[in-house]
Amino acid sequence: MQQKKEEVKTSIHEAALEEFAASGYNGATMSAIAGRAGISVGNIYRYYSNKEKLFYQLITPEIETKLLDIISGKIDATHGEPGCQDPAYEERLIEFLVAYRRELLILLEGAADTRFAAMREHMLGEMVSLCKSCQDGSSVDHTILNIAYDNLLRGIAVIFRKESIETKIGTSLQNLLAYHVQGIGAIM
Repeated sequence: MQQKKEEVKTSIHEAALEEFAASGYNGATMSAIAGRAGISVGNIYRYYSNKEKLFYQLITPEIETKLLDIISGKIDATHGEPGCQDPAYEERLIEFLVAYRRELLILLEGAADTRFAAMREHMLGEMVSLCKSCQDGSSVDHTILNIAYDNLLRGIAVIFRKESIETKIGTSLQNLLAYHVQGIGAIM
């Protein structure tokens, strides 16, 4: 019986991630989540009293923290040299992005009216700040860095929405990051 409960809970989580990623927090319904999970709406309510509790079970601040830690690690590994690529860093970043693609897509595009509504802007600000901290006295326009990193986050979201095969997602992300690193290198 315990195994069955865990299977149902896992099914709810998978379905909720898919629904929140597809429809955002505001567009997702418990009914749609139940349909994706292949269970009754009432069964979901045995585990979660409302959509908000389910959302916050799945989407946590640790996701942003992990992403920023990986980005900080890249700056450390390359000593902040613009345009410098570190294959081990890229592999770790891409593995993380692929593993957390639904959660990140939700944070990037579907977290309106949640406590994570500003997380995309926060991630953007942190990425720009990390990049600026590695500048060697050069004065890159803050607006240009904002545009470059905003476009990177938009590109990541597009890949997450358009691709479903993990290897294809990884390859697309690798190409996007190579493009981004070259662009950042050119302006710094």
